[in-house]
Amino acid sequence: MIAVVRSSIFGARLAVTRPLVVAAGLVAVVGCSQGEPRHAPLVDTCPTPTECTGLPPVGQGTMSSSGGSSGAGGAAGGGGLSAGSLSGTVVNLVDDTFRTALLDPNAAVVEATGASGGIVSANWNGVDPFSLSGVAPAVASWVSVRPVTGNVSLRTLTPIATNLASTVALGLVQSDVIDTITLSLSTPSSRALGTAQVVFWVSSKTTGQGVSGVKLALSGATFVAYRVAGLWSVDDVATDVSGLAMLGNLPAPAYPGAPTSVSLAGATSGTVSVTVAADAVTFVPLQISL
Repeated sequence: MIAVVRSSIFGARLAVTRPLVVAAGLVAVVGCSQGEPRHAPLVDTCPTPTECTGLPPVGQGTMSSSGGSSGAGGAAGGGGLSAGSLSGTVVNLVDDTFRTALLDPNAAVVEATGASGGIVSANWNGVDPFSLSGVAPAVASWVSVRPVTGNVSLRTLTPIATNLASTVALGLVQSDVIDTITLSLSTPSSRALGTAQVVFWVSSKTTGQGVSGVKLALSGATFVAYRVAGLWSVDDVATDVSGLAMLGNLPAPAYPGAPTSVSLAGATSGTVSVTVAADAVTFVPLQISL
């Protein structure tokens, strides 16, 4: 078993006194006007390659480039990179904490935006590391992994810092985890076909622990649920110390999907752009400067 440890998509501190857009609209931080309370700012770049994988790294970095050194470039082509290759494993996120994983022994396909446009893909055979070539370098590229057969797991999109050297473990969210969450709500729901689910894990950059008091909003989502005291509820209005929230049944196009904006308030404030796709889960491990 692989226990998920502190992860960071975004690492450098952002001031919240003025609007800022990072990586071609990936993160938009909404500035605070004078007289409004200041919140902990969102964070936007990776402090080290091993903290930028979305899930814990399982080995040394294997990102290579064909166009210069591996700088901290943002969008595709940033930092002198023109293309890279991503290597790693696929794991199953097996419970509703989204922090416990088992190596997936089943075949899967890993897909990402290519440096020359379109989608590049690689196969995971359940044993040997996958190797994905021609990847567009980005501060956070929405890398997809999907099972080849069966419906035990759902296609899962996770932001990966493809502009930095990294070997990654890509997570697959199990369908029964999402179904158990939706059915256990005070107003039971179900996972609607053709929609997207978005799971946020908000943690502190300082401690690596979940952050309480974060409120999420996403236009078009049927519900926003928070994991509070070990249970999921639509009656609570913010995260507890787990830092977990789920936005359910959002209309979305087929993969590669489309970007949408999630608003955060309370313990932090800002707007985060995430990519969603039909019948997929977008898993967003987001660190904030607390």
